[in-house]
Amino acid sequence: MSHAPGKFCIDQNFVRWTLLHGILTRKTLQDHPEGGQQLDVRQVQSIAKVTVKKRQRLPFGWALALLGLCVLAASWWVSRLSVRLLVAIAGLACLIWAAMRISGRRMEQEAYQILAPGVNPEDWLVVGSSSEITGLIDALKAELVQERGAPGGH
Repeated sequence: MSHAPGKFCIDQNFVRWTLLHGILTRKTLQDHPEGGQQLDVRQVQSIAKVTVKKRQRLPFGWALALLGLCVLAASWWVSRLSVRLLVAIAGLACLIWAAMRISGRRMEQEAYQILAPGVNPEDWLVVGSSSEITGLIDALKAELVQERGAPGGH
């Protein structure tokens, strides 16, 4: 059976996906160069478009909170009232900014869930909607159509 040309992409979670000769390969950054997981296209039951909610932590939140506390503490030792107020305001600003960074940011991303028997669905989630990812999903759907003779996705 002839297969479409190979497709590959890297999703938002830095997982490398490869579709080559009817085999879908998933490789994470922790996998060895020869490692990864493979899934035969014939095992794929469906492909569903889903939304993934993620919380992204912003860097330096705790360090900024510590800096804000140190600046607030230092404001007590300043002798002039006007300088003390300015230093205290700077310390409070650092604390407020740190509180916003510590809580992080919520993000919603499009993803494609590849469903097959005997595999962990969380492992076979392609996160993102770039042209490379949609190209991989379209190629996978085309392989399913070629295998089954009917549409294989949602």
